[in-house]
Amino acid sequence: MHQRRRALIVVAIAFLLLLTSAVPSFGQEKERRDTWVRMHPVPSSESTQSTDATMAVAAVPPTDLNSCAATAGPSVFSSRTRFYMCSSWKPAWLWQEGYTGGPIIGEIKGRLTFFSVADRLSRKVTTTVMIDQVVLSGTGNNASMGTRVTCTGLACSWPSQDTMQFAFNWANGNYRSFTYSITNTGSGGAGAELKKFATLSAAYKVASEANPTPLVNTWATNHKPRCDSAAYITGSGGCVFYIFIPIFTLSISGDGVPEAADHYRDAIEQPQSTIPSVANKSIPSLLHRTRNQSIIDANTAAARNTCNTDPAFQNINKTGKNCDEYPFASTAEGASTGSQHYSVRWINGSQNQLAGSKLASFYGFNRVLDGDDFKVAISD
Repeated sequence: MHQRRRALIVVAIAFLLLLTSAVPSFGQEKERRDTWVRMHPVPSSESTQSTDATMAVAAVPPTDLNSCAATAGPSVFSSRTRFYMCSSWKPAWLWQEGYTGGPIIGEIKGRLTFFSVADRLSRKVTTTVMIDQVVLSGTGNNASMGTRVTCTGLACSWPSQDTMQFAFNWANGNYRSFTYSITNTGSGGAGAELKKFATLSAAYKVASEANPTPLVNTWATNHKPRCDSAAYITGSGGCVFYIFIPIFTLSISGDGVPEAADHYRDAIEQPQSTIPSVANKSIPSLLHRTRNQSIIDANTAAARNTCNTDPAFQNINKTGKNCDEYPFASTAEGASTGSQHYSVRWINGSQNQLAGSKLASFYGFNRVLDGDDFKVAISD
Protein backbone atom coordinates (compact mmCIF):
# COMPACT_ATOMS: atom_id res chain seq x y z
CA MET A 1 0.00 0.00 0.00
CA HIS A 2 2.78 2.41 0.92
CA GLN A 3 4.65 1.65 -2.30
CA ARG A 4 1.55 2.38 -4.40
CA ARG A 5 1.04 5.68 -2.57
CA ARG A 6 4.68 6.67 -3.19
CA ALA A 7 4.30 5.96 -6.95
CA LEU A 8 1.20 8.12 -7.18
CA ILE A 9 3.02 11.01 -5.44
CA VAL A 10 5.97 10.75 -7.84
CA VAL A 11 3.62 10.82 -10.86
CA ALA A 12 1.80 13.88 -9.47
CA ILE A 13 5.03 15.75 -8.85
CA ALA A 14 6.27 14.98 -12.37
CA PHE A 15 2.99 16.18 -13.84
CA LEU A 16 3.20 19.48 -11.90
CA LEU A 17 6.78 20.01 -13.06
CA LEU A 18 5.70 19.45 -16.64
CA LEU A 19 2.94 22.05 -16.34
CA THR A 20 5.18 24.72 -14.80
CA SER A 21 7.85 24.28 -17.47
CA ALA A 22 5.35 24.38 -20.36
CA VAL A 23 3.50 27.53 -19.23
CA PRO A 24 5.81 30.45 -18.43
CA SER A 25 5.03 32.87 -15.64
CA PHE A 26 3.69 36.37 -16.42
CA GLY A 27 7.15 37.84 -15.87
CA GLN A 28 8.76 35.31 -18.19
CA GLU A 29 6.16 35.96 -20.88
CA LYS A 30 6.69 39.75 -20.70
CA GLU A 31 10.45 39.33 -20.96
CA ARG A 32 10.06 37.13 -24.04
CA ARG A 33 7.75 39.66 -25.77
CA ASP A 34 10.06 42.60 -25.10
CA THR A 35 13.14 40.98 -26.61
CA TRP A 36 13.00 42.83 -29.94
CA VAL A 37 16.25 42.97 -31.80
CA ARG A 38 15.30 42.84 -35.48
CA MET A 39 13.64 45.69 -37.32
CA HIS A 40 12.60 45.24 -40.93
CA PRO A 41 11.55 48.15 -43.13
CA VAL A 42 9.20 46.57 -45.65
CA PRO A 43 6.99 48.04 -48.38
CA SER A 44 3.58 49.13 -47.15
CA SER A 45 0.55 47.91 -49.06
CA GLU A 46 -1.62 50.85 -48.00
CA SER A 47 -0.86 53.15 -50.93
CA THR A 48 -1.20 52.60 -54.65
CA GLN A 49 0.24 56.03 -55.47
CA SER A 50 2.58 55.94 -58.46
CA THR A 51 6.14 56.55 -57.34
CA ASP A 52 9.48 57.38 -58.84
CA ALA A 53 12.55 55.83 -57.29
CA THR A 54 14.82 58.44 -58.89
CA MET A 55 14.93 62.17 -58.50
CA ALA A 56 12.62 63.51 -61.19
CA VAL A 57 10.58 66.47 -62.27
CA ALA A 58 7.05 65.83 -61.03
CA ALA A 59 4.14 66.72 -63.30
CA VAL A 60 2.97 69.14 -60.58
CA PRO A 61 6.00 69.58 -58.28
CA PRO A 62 5.07 69.88 -54.59
CA THR A 63 5.60 73.39 -53.26
CA ASP A 64 4.63 72.88 -49.60
CA LEU A 65 4.93 70.24 -46.89
CA ASN A 66 1.41 68.84 -47.21
CA SER A 67 1.49 68.43 -50.99
CA CYS A 68 4.86 66.74 -50.63
CA ALA A 69 3.47 64.35 -48.00
CA ALA A 70 0.56 63.50 -50.30
CA THR A 71 2.98 61.90 -52.79
CA ALA A 72 4.04 59.18 -50.32
CA GLY A 73 3.80 55.55 -51.40
CA PRO A 74 5.47 52.18 -50.74
CA SER A 75 8.65 53.29 -52.55
CA VAL A 76 10.57 56.49 -51.90
CA PHE A 77 9.11 59.26 -54.07
CA SER A 78 11.25 62.30 -54.91
CA SER A 79 10.73 65.42 -56.98
CA ARG A 80 12.76 68.55 -57.43
CA THR A 81 12.59 72.05 -58.83
CA ARG A 82 15.09 74.89 -58.65
CA PHE A 83 13.65 75.98 -55.28
CA TYR A 84 11.76 72.98 -53.81
CA MET A 85 12.88 69.46 -52.94
CA CYS A 86 10.44 66.76 -51.85
CA SER A 87 11.02 63.20 -50.62
CA SER A 88 8.28 61.02 -49.13
CA TRP A 89 7.73 57.40 -48.18
CA LYS A 90 5.30 55.04 -46.43
CA PRO A 91 7.46 52.37 -44.75
CA ALA A 92 6.52 49.67 -42.26
CA TRP A 93 8.75 48.23 -39.53
CA LEU A 94 8.22 44.65 -38.37
CA TRP A 95 9.47 43.71 -34.92
CA GLN A 96 10.77 40.18 -34.55
CA GLU A 97 11.32 38.19 -31.40
CA GLY A 98 14.91 38.11 -30.30
CA TYR A 99 16.21 35.07 -32.08
CA THR A 100 16.75 34.07 -35.70
CA GLY A 101 13.49 32.95 -37.23
CA GLY A 102 11.47 34.24 -34.31
CA PRO A 103 7.84 35.25 -34.81
CA ILE A 104 6.73 38.76 -35.78
CA ILE A 105 5.33 40.31 -32.62
CA GLY A 106 4.74 43.94 -33.59
CA GLU A 107 4.47 46.37 -36.49
CA ILE A 108 4.69 50.12 -36.99
CA LYS A 109 3.48 51.84 -40.15
CA GLY A 110 3.87 55.51 -40.88
CA ARG A 111 4.54 58.26 -43.39
CA LEU A 112 7.87 60.05 -43.69
CA THR A 113 8.17 63.44 -45.40
CA PHE A 114 11.33 65.46 -46.09
CA PHE A 115 10.67 68.87 -47.67
CA SER A 116 13.24 71.62 -48.34
CA VAL A 117 12.95 75.18 -49.64
CA ALA A 118 15.78 77.31 -51.08
CA ASP A 119 15.29 81.06 -50.67
CA ARG A 120 15.87 82.73 -54.04
CA LEU A 121 16.70 86.14 -52.51
CA SER A 122 18.68 85.28 -49.37
CA ARG A 123 21.34 82.78 -48.38
CA LYS A 124 18.92 80.58 -46.47
CA VAL A 125 17.55 77.05 -46.84
CA THR A 126 14.73 75.64 -44.71
CA THR A 127 14.02 71.93 -44.39
CA THR A 128 11.25 70.11 -42.54
CA VAL A 129 10.95 66.45 -41.61
CA MET A 130 7.62 64.97 -40.56
CA ILE A 131 6.36 61.66 -39.22
CA ASP A 132 2.60 61.16 -39.32
CA GLN A 133 -0.14 58.62 -40.06
CA VAL A 134 1.51 56.27 -37.55
CA VAL A 135 -0.38 53.02 -36.92
CA LEU A 136 0.70 50.51 -34.25
CA SER A 137 -0.08 46.83 -33.90
CA GLY A 138 1.11 44.05 -31.64
CA THR A 139 3.65 45.23 -29.11
CA GLY A 140 4.71 48.31 -31.08
CA ASN A 141 3.47 50.69 -28.36
CA ASN A 142 6.66 50.10 -26.39
CA ALA A 143 8.83 51.17 -29.33
CA SER A 144 10.30 54.62 -29.87
CA MET A 145 11.02 56.39 -33.13
CA GLY A 146 12.36 59.66 -34.46
CA THR A 147 14.13 61.47 -37.27
CA ARG A 148 17.57 62.85 -37.99
CA VAL A 149 18.68 65.39 -40.59
CA THR A 150 22.36 65.59 -41.50
CA CYS A 151 23.84 68.68 -43.13
CA THR A 152 27.31 68.85 -44.63
CA GLY A 153 28.92 71.83 -46.30
CA LEU A 154 27.03 74.71 -44.68
CA ALA A 155 26.42 75.86 -41.11
CA CYS A 156 23.20 74.28 -39.83
CA SER A 157 21.03 75.01 -36.80
CA TRP A 158 18.99 72.19 -35.28
CA PRO A 159 15.87 72.15 -33.08
CA SER A 160 16.61 71.80 -29.38
CA GLN A 161 13.87 69.20 -28.86
CA ASP A 162 14.89 65.56 -29.16
CA THR A 163 12.93 63.97 -32.01
CA MET A 164 13.06 60.50 -30.42
CA GLN A 165 9.63 59.82 -28.90
CA PHE A 166 7.51 56.82 -27.94
CA ALA A 167 5.65 55.45 -30.94
CA PHE A 168 2.26 56.06 -29.31
CA ASN A 169 3.07 59.80 -29.20
CA TRP A 170 3.51 59.81 -32.97
CA ALA A 171 0.33 57.76 -33.35
CA ASN A 172 -1.56 60.32 -31.25
CA GLY A 173 -0.43 63.14 -33.56
CA ASN A 174 2.21 64.58 -31.24
CA TYR A 175 5.68 65.66 -32.38
CA ARG A 176 4.66 65.54 -36.04
CA SER A 177 7.32 67.73 -37.66
CA PHE A 178 10.62 69.46 -37.03
CA THR A 179 12.03 72.39 -39.01
CA TYR A 180 15.72 73.04 -39.56
CA SER A 181 17.22 76.21 -41.00
CA ILE A 182 20.50 76.85 -42.77
CA THR A 183 21.80 80.38 -43.08
CA ASN A 184 25.23 81.31 -44.31
CA THR A 185 27.29 84.29 -45.36
CA GLY A 186 29.53 84.52 -48.40
CA SER A 187 32.63 84.39 -46.22
CA GLY A 188 34.92 81.69 -47.55
CA GLY A 189 32.71 81.00 -50.57
CA ALA A 190 34.13 79.87 -53.90
CA GLY A 191 34.82 82.23 -56.79
CA ALA A 192 33.52 85.72 -57.41
CA GLU A 193 29.99 84.50 -56.63
CA LEU A 194 31.03 83.24 -53.15
CA LYS A 195 29.35 79.89 -53.81
CA LYS A 196 28.75 77.41 -50.99
CA PHE A 197 27.29 73.94 -51.37
CA ALA A 198 25.53 71.55 -48.99
CA THR A 199 23.99 68.10 -48.87
CA LEU A 200 20.96 67.42 -46.67
CA SER A 201 20.07 63.84 -45.75
CA ALA A 202 17.11 62.46 -43.80
CA ALA A 203 17.16 59.31 -41.67
CA TYR A 204 14.64 57.50 -39.49
CA LYS A 205 15.43 56.10 -36.04
CA VAL A 206 13.57 53.22 -34.37
CA ALA A 207 14.29 51.37 -31.14
CA SER A 208 12.63 48.89 -28.75
CA GLU A 209 12.33 48.91 -24.99
CA ALA A 210 14.72 46.00 -24.70
CA ASN A 211 17.17 47.44 -27.24
CA PRO A 212 17.25 51.24 -26.72
CA THR A 213 20.08 51.89 -29.17
CA PRO A 214 18.15 53.01 -32.27
CA LEU A 215 18.47 51.55 -35.71
CA VAL A 216 19.33 54.50 -37.98
CA ASN A 217 18.79 54.31 -41.73
CA THR A 218 19.21 57.16 -44.23
CA TRP A 219 16.36 57.15 -46.74
CA ALA A 220 16.71 60.50 -48.57
CA THR A 221 20.03 62.06 -49.61
CA ASN A 222 19.61 64.29 -52.66
CA HIS A 223 18.60 67.64 -51.17
CA LYS A 224 21.59 69.67 -52.39
CA PRO A 225 21.41 73.46 -52.14
CA ARG A 226 23.91 76.00 -53.44
CA CYS A 227 24.02 79.55 -52.11
CA ASP A 228 25.72 82.48 -53.84
CA SER A 229 26.17 86.24 -53.70
CA ALA A 230 26.64 86.88 -57.43
CA ALA A 231 26.74 90.63 -58.04
CA TYR A 232 25.07 90.20 -61.45
CA ILE A 233 21.97 88.58 -59.90
CA THR A 234 19.37 90.87 -58.28
CA GLY A 235 19.56 91.01 -54.48
CA SER A 236 22.28 90.38 -51.93
CA GLY A 237 22.39 86.62 -52.43
CA GLY A 238 20.22 83.53 -52.71
CA CYS A 239 20.06 79.75 -52.93
CA VAL A 240 18.92 77.10 -55.40
CA PHE A 241 18.93 73.32 -55.63
CA TYR A 242 21.68 73.08 -58.17
CA ILE A 243 21.08 69.45 -59.14
CA PHE A 244 17.90 70.59 -60.89
CA ILE A 245 18.71 71.90 -64.38
CA PRO A 246 16.45 74.91 -65.07
CA ILE A 247 14.53 74.98 -68.34
CA PHE A 248 14.14 78.09 -70.50
CA THR A 249 10.74 77.60 -72.12
CA LEU A 250 9.11 79.58 -74.89
CA SER A 251 5.75 79.08 -76.53
CA ILE A 252 5.40 79.83 -80.25
CA SER A 253 1.82 80.99 -79.75
CA GLY A 254 1.84 82.43 -76.26
CA ASP A 255 4.99 84.42 -75.46
CA GLY A 256 4.92 87.17 -78.05
CA VAL A 257 8.04 85.89 -79.82
CA PRO A 258 6.74 83.41 -82.43
CA GLU A 259 9.58 83.99 -84.92
CA ALA A 260 12.28 83.56 -82.29
CA ALA A 261 10.64 80.48 -80.75
CA ASP A 262 10.13 78.91 -84.18
CA HIS A 263 13.79 79.53 -84.99
CA TYR A 264 15.00 77.85 -81.78
CA ARG A 265 12.78 74.82 -82.31
CA ASP A 266 14.00 74.37 -85.88
CA ALA A 267 17.60 74.67 -84.69
CA ILE A 268 17.11 71.96 -82.06
CA GLU A 269 14.79 69.59 -83.92
CA GLN A 270 15.69 70.18 -87.57
CA PRO A 271 19.25 71.54 -87.62
CA GLN A 272 19.82 70.41 -91.23
CA SER A 273 17.20 72.94 -92.35
CA THR A 274 19.00 75.90 -90.76
CA ILE A 275 21.76 78.30 -91.88
CA PRO A 276 24.70 77.79 -92.19
CA SER A 277 24.36 74.55 -94.10
CA VAL A 278 26.72 71.97 -92.60
CA ALA A 279 26.86 68.20 -93.04
CA ASN A 280 25.76 66.16 -90.00
CA LYS A 281 24.76 69.30 -88.18
CA SER A 282 23.68 68.90 -84.56
CA ILE A 283 22.61 71.74 -82.26
CA PRO A 284 22.14 71.03 -78.53
CA SER A 285 19.22 71.94 -76.28
CA LEU A 286 21.51 71.74 -73.22
CA LEU A 287 23.55 74.93 -72.98
CA HIS A 288 26.00 76.52 -70.55
CA ARG A 289 25.90 80.19 -69.63
CA THR A 290 29.05 82.25 -70.10
CA ARG A 291 29.75 85.74 -68.77
CA ASN A 292 33.10 85.94 -70.54
CA GLN A 293 32.63 89.08 -72.63
CA SER A 294 35.28 88.05 -75.14
CA ILE A 295 33.39 84.83 -75.89
CA ILE A 296 30.06 86.67 -76.08
CA ASP A 297 31.48 89.23 -78.51
CA ALA A 298 33.07 86.50 -80.64
CA ASN A 299 29.77 84.58 -80.76
CA THR A 300 27.89 87.71 -81.85
CA ALA A 301 30.47 88.57 -84.51
CA ALA A 302 30.44 85.06 -86.01
CA ALA A 303 26.63 84.99 -86.14
CA ARG A 304 26.37 88.42 -87.78
CA ASN A 305 29.01 87.52 -90.33
CA THR A 306 26.91 84.51 -91.40
CA CYS A 307 23.75 86.65 -91.53
CA ASN A 308 25.49 89.20 -93.74
CA THR A 309 27.38 86.88 -96.09
CA ASP A 310 25.48 83.62 -96.46
CA PRO A 311 23.89 83.40 -99.96
CA ALA A 312 20.60 82.20 -98.43
CA PHE A 313 20.00 85.72 -97.09
CA GLN A 314 21.10 87.81 -100.08
CA ASN A 315 17.66 88.53 -101.48
CA ILE A 316 15.54 88.98 -98.33
CA ASN A 317 14.20 92.32 -97.04
CA LYS A 318 16.04 92.97 -93.76
CA THR A 319 14.11 96.12 -92.82
CA GLY A 320 12.98 95.95 -89.16
CA LYS A 321 14.73 92.64 -88.69
CA ASN A 322 17.59 91.49 -86.46
CA CYS A 323 20.06 88.66 -86.89
CA ASP A 324 18.89 86.03 -84.41
CA GLU A 325 21.24 83.26 -83.30
CA TYR A 326 20.99 79.94 -81.54
CA PRO A 327 22.74 78.78 -79.39
CA PHE A 328 22.61 82.16 -77.70
CA ALA A 329 25.63 84.48 -77.70
CA SER A 330 25.72 84.23 -73.89
CA THR A 331 26.48 80.50 -73.98
CA ALA A 332 29.64 78.45 -74.37
CA GLU A 333 28.06 76.67 -77.37
CA GLY A 334 27.66 79.89 -79.41
CA ALA A 335 28.60 80.58 -83.03
CA SER A 336 32.33 81.16 -82.45
CA THR A 337 33.15 77.57 -81.47
CA GLY A 338 34.36 76.87 -85.01
CA SER A 339 32.14 73.84 -85.59
CA GLN A 340 29.41 75.82 -87.41
CA HIS A 341 26.86 73.81 -85.43
CA TYR A 342 24.69 76.85 -84.84
CA SER A 343 21.81 78.59 -86.57
CA VAL A 344 21.11 82.18 -87.62
CA ARG A 345 17.95 83.71 -89.04
CA TRP A 346 16.67 87.19 -89.77
CA ILE A 347 13.59 87.72 -87.60
CA ASN A 348 11.39 90.58 -86.39
CA GLY A 349 13.67 92.95 -84.45
CA SER A 350 11.24 93.56 -81.59
CA GLN A 351 10.76 89.82 -81.10
CA ASN A 352 14.51 89.27 -81.13
CA GLN A 353 14.99 91.84 -78.39
CA LEU A 354 12.06 90.55 -76.33
CA ALA A 355 13.40 86.98 -76.53
CA GLY A 356 16.77 88.28 -75.28
CA SER A 357 15.03 90.06 -72.40
CA LYS A 358 13.18 86.86 -71.47
CA LEU A 359 16.46 84.93 -71.45
CA ALA A 360 18.07 87.53 -69.16
CA SER A 361 15.09 87.33 -66.78
CA PHE A 362 15.35 83.53 -66.81
CA TYR A 363 19.02 83.74 -65.85
CA GLY A 364 18.26 86.04 -62.94
CA PHE A 365 15.18 84.33 -61.57
CA ASN A 366 16.83 80.88 -61.57
CA ARG A 367 20.21 82.17 -60.41
CA VAL A 368 21.94 80.70 -63.46
CA LEU A 369 25.58 81.52 -62.77
CA ASP A 370 28.58 81.63 -65.07
CA GLY A 371 29.17 78.05 -66.27
CA ASP A 372 25.78 76.74 -65.14
CA ASP A 373 23.89 74.48 -67.52
CA PHE A 374 20.29 74.96 -68.58
CA LYS A 375 17.91 73.48 -71.12
CA VAL A 376 15.86 75.09 -73.88
CA ALA A 377 12.35 73.78 -74.59
CA ILE A 378 9.92 75.16 -77.18
CA SER A 379 6.21 74.42 -77.21
CA ASP A 380 3.39 75.26 -79.60
